[in-house]
Amino acid sequence: MNPELINDLHEKFDTIDQSGNGYVSRKDVGEALKTIGFDVPGYQLRELLTRFGDSDKITFAQLNEIYSSLSEEKSAHVNQWKKGIVRVNDAYQVQGIAEHGADEIVHTIRIAEEIAFSSWINDKLGGDSDLKRLLPVEQENGDLYKKVQDGLIICKLINIAQPDTIDERAINKKNLNTYSKLENLVLALTNGLIICKLINIAQPDTIDERAINKKNLNTYSKLENLVLALTSCSAIGCNLVNIDADDISKGKPHLVLGIIWQIIRVGLFSQINLEQVPGMFRLLNEGETLDELRRLSPEQILIRWVNYHLANSSTDRRMNNFTSDIIDSTIYTHLLNQISPREAGLSLSPLNQQGNVKRADELPEEDIVEETREEKTYRNWMNSLGVQPHVGYLFTDLQNGLIIFQLYEEIKKDVVNWKRVVQQFRKLQGMMDQIQNSNYAIELGRDLKFSLVGIQGKDIYDGNRTLTLALVWQLMRAYTLAVLARCTDNGNLATDKEIVRWVNEKLQSAGKSTQIRSFQDPVIADAIVVLDLIDAIKPGVINYDVVQRGGTDQERFDNAKYAITSGRKIGAIIYALPEDITEVNQKMVMTVFACLMARDYMPNVHLNNGSA
Repeated sequence: MNPELINDLHEKFDTIDQSGNGYVSRKDVGEALKTIGFDVPGYQLRELLTRFGDSDKITFAQLNEIYSSLSEEKSAHVNQWKKGIVRVNDAYQVQGIAEHGADEIVHTIRIAEEIAFSSWINDKLGGDSDLKRLLPVEQENGDLYKKVQDGLIICKLINIAQPDTIDERAINKKNLNTYSKLENLVLALTNGLIICKLINIAQPDTIDERAINKKNLNTYSKLENLVLALTSCSAIGCNLVNIDADDISKGKPHLVLGIIWQIIRVGLFSQINLEQVPGMFRLLNEGETLDELRRLSPEQILIRWVNYHLANSSTDRRMNNFTSDIIDSTIYTHLLNQISPREAGLSLSPLNQQGNVKRADELPEEDIVEETREEKTYRNWMNSLGVQPHVGYLFTDLQNGLIIFQLYEEIKKDVVNWKRVVQQFRKLQGMMDQIQNSNYAIELGRDLKFSLVGIQGKDIYDGNRTLTLALVWQLMRAYTLAVLARCTDNGNLATDKEIVRWVNEKLQSAGKSTQIRSFQDPVIADAIVVLDLIDAIKPGVINYDVVQRGGTDQERFDNAKYAITSGRKIGAIIYALPEDITEVNQKMVMTVFACLMARDYMPNVHLNNGSA
């Protein structure tokens, strides 16, 4: 370090060492490093401090040593990054237009991602008769971005990722014009069809395909598919901040890839949980509980699963990431050798090949391949808002309060006093810090007039299912009403009675005979009143030829699925499921009508993360 830097560090050390004893305590080193520009994670800080033994006193010389070590590491990362920029040959850049006069933005597009996504779409949707004119997607010349423009493919993908998210009866498939393409864009990607199909692959039956515009698509019907696709993406937990149907209809590469990857991720990871794979308990580390395992992200569980099998193999290699650790195919080869049946005859012979590409080519071409409905709905809602970290399991991921505070900020900006929030948890006081956060979360709820009788912060920390769900429901309700309030002239929060009155007045003004008395009215069960309301908001959007008039459970379910998909098609971001309507779930029925009311107040809605 040069003398000028040492003097600067000494001055900052003096501000930290307020006692003038020439040292700082071990527990204050992290804060000391922040003042000199390094925010070090706890695990890394503990590793750095091991070199000084168990002493609680860290001198200036020792802090200087830590600073030098961190500076060298940072310089190495920067140099590596600069080298990496030069080596990115299999990529190209596209220029984006920044808003409000900001600098132009350049996005790097990796060709490998384009090829992988195109291949996945062709594999999953190749047999779909609605997509004959669109598939296969060519792997070159930007064909991917052209094929998703009418929204059909994205709608299909959403239903693969989350079955029944989109009722295909609501998709514009014929005679598409600009407007219906835009609706399909919120429903899918550029003509919407491909994205709708992808969604149904990732989550089967998410979209009722009767709602998808599939044939003779014009601009209007493509837009409808895109609207349907994007609202359905939100419903299955994709984060669409600053993305709307117009972006996809223009085939903006970085946004198209971002949406498709999120859909693929939902489809790939939806089965990685204890409910679907009970045998995952074998991945528990010594002394670890099932709740701690549930707290891991799907990526972390996948890495642990790989290492579980590597531990039984002949290699000492272990996997820590999905990039550099697997580039030479060694881990992949050993993994396949462990999980394949003996009679498959897979060996470790690919390891004899020189070069990463040749080794990968030697691998076999074909690899071997409950949470409640209410909990899933809440989780998808949170993730669609872009909370960090991603919510995987409700009752452990909310226990430190940080995600709850982010939700409060979505409901009412600046309502959280972040000075009262502990964001970095200390090892010995972590539990108390998290309970402190949860207590503050309950306090904020009471300030917002939530009904939280008998609920304490400790209940949230303990993952009490009933009490946690009680809080989460009120968060979702408050968010829905806040979005509705932003759409009105006076900005006031609507009451249940006001929403019911609006529903009936809207139905009556459109000449509909249906009415409701409350959100518990049994007439809601066949979904016809919801379909009528959607048609009142946007006349002609409902094809009554496919509406079931009988009273069987299946007919009611089909109507409800079509209603939810059609609501999303016109731009309402609805998180409720068909069962919520057929069972007349008062809470979720309220959100359906509130979201439709918000949509009616925004007739020229451009679906983004701020709409309802």
